[in-house]
Amino acid sequence: MSNARKLNFTDERFDEIFSDFLYLKADREYKFYRTMNCEGISDVVPYILIPHNHAEVIKIVKLCNKYSIGLYPVSSGQNWGYGSGRSIRSSDIVLDLSKLKKIFHLDEELGVVEIEAGVTIQELYLYLNERNSKWMTPVTGAGPNGSIIANALEKGFGLNPITDHFLSLVSLKVLLPNGEIYESRLKNIGATKSDQVSKWKVGPYFEGLFAQSSFGLILSAQVELAIKPNKVNLLILKAKKENLETLIKTIQHLKTQFPCTVGAVNISNKQRLEFTIDQKEINRISFIKKIEQAMGLGFEEYTAVVPLFEHHRSYLKIHKAIRKEAKKFSLSSQLFTENNFNFLKSFKHIFRHKIFAPVWIRFDEGLNFLNLMKGIPSNFTLKIAYSEPYSQNKTNNPAIDQVGLFWFAPIIRLIPEDFTVINEICERVLPKHGQRNLLTFTILNSKLVEATIPIYYDPKDNSEQAIKKSLACWDELFTECLKQNFAPYRYSVLHMDRITPKDEATKKLLKIIKQHVDPNEILMKGRYE
Repeated sequence: MSNARKLNFTDERFDEIFSDFLYLKADREYKFYRTMNCEGISDVVPYILIPHNHAEVIKIVKLCNKYSIGLYPVSSGQNWGYGSGRSIRSSDIVLDLSKLKKIFHLDEELGVVEIEAGVTIQELYLYLNERNSKWMTPVTGAGPNGSIIANALEKGFGLNPITDHFLSLVSLKVLLPNGEIYESRLKNIGATKSDQVSKWKVGPYFEGLFAQSSFGLILSAQVELAIKPNKVNLLILKAKKENLETLIKTIQHLKTQFPCTVGAVNISNKQRLEFTIDQKEINRISFIKKIEQAMGLGFEEYTAVVPLFEHHRSYLKIHKAIRKEAKKFSLSSQLFTENNFNFLKSFKHIFRHKIFAPVWIRFDEGLNFLNLMKGIPSNFTLKIAYSEPYSQNKTNNPAIDQVGLFWFAPIIRLIPEDFTVINEICERVLPKHGQRNLLTFTILNSKLVEATIPIYYDPKDNSEQAIKKSLACWDELFTECLKQNFAPYRYSVLHMDRITPKDEATKKLLKIIKQHVDPNEILMKGRYE
């Protein structure tokens, strides 16, 4: 796919303008940004600039204004399925912020940490771990090497107690594309202590303008962290297709009654779980299959993983009450405690024998999921980004491993009707385009649910045609969902036109803001506009 537009600069002229900065000529030196993306974007990024501090970023933005050069910032380039590290305009140079690694300050008492744009999940985890901190790392399903700030600005979510990652951004330091610096009004008047703990500030809430927009480049942010629970346990609920409504009502009830104990709930269909856990290997050995069933490890049409966070001694009463509520709805349930997993780990040498290996795989997956709930970064969730997770994954980077991927992620409500509608759309649309229905719902609170559906293509299989076929699938899902009043929470660089506002008032407001902060239209032109 091409979005061609030329940057009218020779290498020599570019050398002259940006001689003070580290940069790479993408057509010769920087293969990752040159061709590697999951979305089939064939245009070559002209140059990549790599600043090492805020002063260099500010200078680069001023030079881009002076010479009308388009700029597209990325933190880690791991926005797989939404554009990877690629821009909307092919003429934009990439501003790689991955060297901005400073972790300025952790307030251990309040659980607020200030970090730069390039700090990854793994880096913050190691920082907190080295200090024996009581606070959790905000992990995501994108693996350890994703940027914390970038994920939050894309309105990403996680499975820890603070599920909404944009909500965790307490304060921002923003470089506007006109070269000015924005910080909150509280910080401007010297109320830094108030600023550290006040998400909504004073007066109009401007920080929201910088989520999913092209209005500014975030240099650093103060991030609120969740406190580590004493333990994390997993409640597994299973339901046949005809009992989906019962499953949703159960979870709705649990989320409402036990909001501080019940974390973000994942509901996956049978195909998705089998896809990621290599069910073929488990089915290969019949008596292992019997052991699996006896231990309650088999799949139903829908399986919900409900994390239960222990924060105080009364957790046993709460867990007992939760299981009692689940039984009221006649659902199959099992509680796997952290102690269970620790006990089974002591038999690792037995379970890893080839005869029992399939059962160990299941427990290992559960252990990985448990660790993710505890704020420990992991690559295990990346398997769903691969159309063949047990053969393609070589580097834990789908772009480098040449995976073709788009995500479709509609927002729905936590009511049974919405789940039924989305499931029916997926069952009808996905097979028509040669796609598997690998649907998962992530229940973030007592009202909000994000569904995630991967759409794959094989880059080696007549690439242009394969991409078009996948995009046609995305388009039909979008059309069918919109008919039912649902839309995705996030869009790839190839789909920004789908979210263009229809009313003139919104268009005018966006245009006025853009013209003021970016009069030369240098920054991420076309992004959520």
